[in-house]
Amino acid sequence: SIGIDINTNEYGTAPVYNKETYETNVENCFIAGVIAAGNDANTIFIENGKYHGGIITQSILSKKQTPLES
Repeated sequence: SIGIDINTNEYGTAPVYNKETYETNVENCFIAGVIAAGNDANTIFIENGKYHGGIITQSILSKKQTPLES
């Protein structure tokens, strides 16, 4: 399949992503904020969504870095 996987739940639809890193099934594609909640907009607010960026940054930085070839 092409694109981010979507699950259907009791609230409608929501993107599939790793709850610890916010990375989707598409490598190096992350989601944050209310997008992570899908149609259930009552689960992610400014108060808890503001931490997603830091978590995503740490996930990116923790991936093995390979030097650029010249």
